Amino acid sequence: MKPQTLLTLAGDPMDPVSITITKAAAFYEAVDLSPFAEVSQVLKLADGTETVVVRAQVQLSSKRVCDIRGEETFAVLFDPKDAFYPRVWMLREDFPELPHQLLEIQEKPRSLCLYNQDYNEVKLFWTGFLFLERIREWLRLSALGELHQSDQPLEPLMMGEDGVIYLESVTANQEVYLYDIGGQYRNRLSLVATGHNRGGQQFPASLECLVGKPQLHGIIKRSPRDLRTLAELLLAAGIDLADFLKQKLTAHKTAGINLNNRLLLMIDLPKIREENGEVVSIDHFVFLTADSLATIGKKLNLWDDLAPELGMGYVMGAISTELLKTVEIGILRPVLPFQPALAHYMNSVEGLLVVTPCFAVGAGALGSQFIMNLVRAGIGKWSVADPDLLFPHNLARHTLLGFDLMTSKVLGLARQANSILKGSVTPLVKDVVNDQTDPAVLQAIASSELLVDLSASTAAYRSLAGLADGRRIASFFLNPSGTDLVAIVQDKQAKYDAMALEVQYLRFLLHTDPLHDHFKKEGEPIRYGAGCRDISSTLPQDSIALAAGIGSKYFKQVLTSDKPSIKVWRTDPDTLSVTAHQAEVQLPIAQTLGDWTVFYDDYLIDKIYERRAGKLPNETGGVLLGTYDMERKIVFVADIIGSPEDSYEYPTAYIRGIKNLGEELRHVAQVTAGGLQYIGEWHSHPEGYGPGMSEDDLILFAWLHENMYQEGLPALMAIAGENRESRFYISKTV
Repeated sequence: MKPQTLLTLAGDPMDPVSITITKAAAFYEAVDLSPFAEVSQVLKLADGTETVVVRAQVQLSSKRVCDIRGEETFAVLFDPKDAFYPRVWMLREDFPELPHQLLEIQEKPRSLCLYNQDYNEVKLFWTGFLFLERIREWLRLSALGELHQSDQPLEPLMMGEDGVIYLESVTANQEVYLYDIGGQYRNRLSLVATGHNRGGQQFPASLECLVGKPQLHGIIKRSPRDLRTLAELLLAAGIDLADFLKQKLTAHKTAGINLNNRLLLMIDLPKIREENGEVVSIDHFVFLTADSLATIGKKLNLWDDLAPELGMGYVMGAISTELLKTVEIGILRPVLPFQPALAHYMNSVEGLLVVTPCFAVGAGALGSQFIMNLVRAGIGKWSVADPDLLFPHNLARHTLLGFDLMTSKVLGLARQANSILKGSVTPLVKDVVNDQTDPAVLQAIASSELLVDLSASTAAYRSLAGLADGRRIASFFLNPSGTDLVAIVQDKQAKYDAMALEVQYLRFLLHTDPLHDHFKKEGEPIRYGAGCRDISSTLPQDSIALAAGIGSKYFKQVLTSDKPSIKVWRTDPDTLSVTAHQAEVQLPIAQTLGDWTVFYDDYLIDKIYERRAGKLPNETGGVLLGTYDMERKIVFVADIIGSPEDSYEYPTAYIRGIKNLGEELRHVAQVTAGGLQYIGEWHSHPEGYGPGMSEDDLILFAWLHENMYQEGLPALMAIAGENRESRFYISKTV
């Protein structure tokens, strides 16, 4: 063996029993129990970092492409706040520079990059045993040269209209600015009336607004082409146009308003279904005069500019409407702002809970299109959280445009959404996992009735579940190949635990043959940056758009339903047909055992007792399938595997065999992408016996604890007694 020169680390030696960081203690325990590694020393830095130095054996073959030794020494540094990955420093002074190493401030020690996932995802399944084995596997694959991947992704038209006018945010008693946008509508006059001064040249007209009294039927039956005809039509609505003009023009002259402007009349005529009934709609009309205000005043006999010594504005006597027939008017089609009511009508969503306040996590490809679909329908009042920027590769699937590159996704999404419906989206540049105590996040959640996870992040989903405080959660995400859209929705009262529903979704995949390839990945990820985790999946935009369309459409049903649901929509890549698969949702049952919580449901208990009944008077058993939330100390028990063929089943004893068990467990791992795994054992007791532990059970549980403890996991056992009385037992962990 070649001699090794090791780098010296800073820090003070410490007694292992003094380790205070939970993950450092778990890792120390894992190394201490491992036959392939041993602890050299434990150090503590002034900032509280605890370092475990390890000598570990590396499984090597004759094929080696770099200088990885059969024994390597490395240090693992644990952050006291657990804010980032435990760092792994290789202490051999001549350790080679390899792919998947992190750039530290100093060149040496070499620092290993062990994950391409966010640390919040890794935390959910991190144990000291798995971390040690991951380091050893990194070294083994690096020695073979196999670690580095190949790619490091309603108004009806009025006849004879002469143009359009967009009435943008125009309110009563507000100064209005008029702009000509250059005949962009079929080469006709195109105006914008707005309460915002855009600067630049304004269109020379003065806007006046009139509102008639409610009418059973519309009174504008034809297209008036002069002020006299219009005045006659408006009398039925209680509008005396001549008197209105007299007062307005006189006031304008007194105020010094430019009388060379033309007159722009906006007239609202409310309609009712029955006498004295409520207004059900409003007809909007806009007319533009060919003459100026000065000329109209003269034709009304308000003034006469033929008497220079008197000056224009001299009132000649009673007003006359006779000459108003010579004041030609053009008809402009009013275009109203896009308001929620119009959005609802255009999307056929009347009657839905359209103003439900929602808090969404994730403004990525699916999230942005999902939310924009609903904003365009006027559904929801959204607060959206996402910490990420829009990178160039995002343009392949994101609703934002190139103008938004390298800016916040959620700020861009809010600008886009609010330009369609003002106030529809409130952006939060926040990470719901790391910013759980942020006041803005907490306030947004507290103000919402429905929490929507669009992040495709297990950590975000579970963080949201932890913050929900009784609020309903709905999660929408795509499978890796983009063929399946998944919706996991709580009931309105949130009695069905969100995380337990996620586990039921995995169980549903396991028992639905057409979905056994659900987690199969198509294509290679694309690298968009230099970092190990700078990768993105290669999903076509049309798959995202289809999923967003199905998801947002189903979201409308969610708003009107109180029930929980788990659904998977699969798109056939050849026929493009979509098949919906729906799970039968079970009410989760929670049982607290010490500092752990065990979740299960009647599906599991029914299945256990069905197997028990089939083997009476003998005992039977098998293994438990599920998953863990190590952060919150929760075990989710989803399913069982029954007794292997080579098991021994007696009236008062059961010894589980192993035939085909490994194959079955590999199948479970493949179908659920490791989401469901072996978590413990179950067995039945015969008639006349409850679920209490026998002496043999205690021995089995001790053995189970010893084996699971080495992996940093709790031992779990379920015993089924008579009369459907069952019980779970769980051991402590580090």
